[in-house]
Amino acid sequence: MKKWFVFLLCAAGCAAVALSFAACGGGDEGGKTGDSHTVTCVSGEYYDLTSATKLAPEGTEVTVRAEPEPFVQIDGVFANGVGCEEGETGVYTFVMPDEDVTVTAETSAAPEIPTAEDGMYWVTAPASIAAAQEQSYGAVQEFEISFGADPVNNSIDTDGHMIYAEVFSTDETVIPAEAISGIRPGNDNVYAYSGSFTVDLSMLSAGTTTLVFTDTDNGRMITKNITVVSEGELFKGDVWTVEIAVDLSGIKAAYGDENFRLHVGDEEYLYGSAYPQYQNFDFTYPDSGDEVTYQVQFVKGQAFTVWVGYETINDYGVTVYMPFAIESGVGADDSIDFSEDGGKITLVLGAPEE
Repeated sequence: MKKWFVFLLCAAGCAAVALSFAACGGGDEGGKTGDSHTVTCVSGEYYDLTSATKLAPEGTEVTVRAEPEPFVQIDGVFANGVGCEEGETGVYTFVMPDEDVTVTAETSAAPEIPTAEDGMYWVTAPASIAAAQEQSYGAVQEFEISFGADPVNNSIDTDGHMIYAEVFSTDETVIPAEAISGIRPGNDNVYAYSGSFTVDLSMLSAGTTTLVFTDTDNGRMITKNITVVSEGELFKGDVWTVEIAVDLSGIKAAYGDENFRLHVGDEEYLYGSAYPQYQNFDFTYPDSGDEVTYQVQFVKGQAFTVWVGYETINDYGVTVYMPFAIESGVGADDSIDFSEDGGKITLVLGAPEE
């Protein structure tokens, strides 16, 4: 069993005592000893089954303890497939038959842990997501977490991912580890107040799993039970592609050395997504010409908001993008209705509003 918050330390002297018993799960190489039979407990990745009784004769009452991780619940404990009697929480008993016994458990996802100490909670975390045939911008689902009033050490690895925040899937046949990105911090300060990660929808299989997010800096955990459905079950609309061009000629003199971002946000779902998302494209002023273009996926019949901003750093050291006014007759807060597959929209920029 993987322990994420409980670390067990056994003194060296325990080893000598253990030699006189067969560990629960290891059994006794000799099998039966007289009229006694072995008790073998089979633990899982996220739960332990233990019993102080290793050998017992027929008719003996045997006690088994089940210790699951917080995101797993024990639905039943079984001795050779026969249900054990449940007593107080985590304690099960059975009467020893005239044969060796293997003790197993059936488990399921525990109720979600949506919040943790000091206000840590899920900001974006859909209950269902849809698998996609191939990876594309629209085939990535984003999840976001707020660390609340207790920020997390913002040390990052060489890929820019947080070292003191981790996420994993309890069933990797549904969401494999390689489908989950590292945690990106929400700011560049010494301590992060939020974080986010993405799930590659092209690597998923239908089923149910639990995403477990751990803050190892403060010893906190939140979970989200996720159902993955087959492609198209969550969203059945047509997906079109439109070219968005950004004409920067009107601002070259004043803003030619800035970093820019094209932001496209819909009001419902992107392709393969189960939660409102956005498409962002970061760029600098082009080396030649005054126009940059991008191919953008969108859902037929949905309305999108499109704006372009330039990069700046605010008083808190956070990178933000200040939106430009759009001189194409469409305001930055208005919606654009993409009316045909393969069409093109050009945004002609003037100076940002003062």
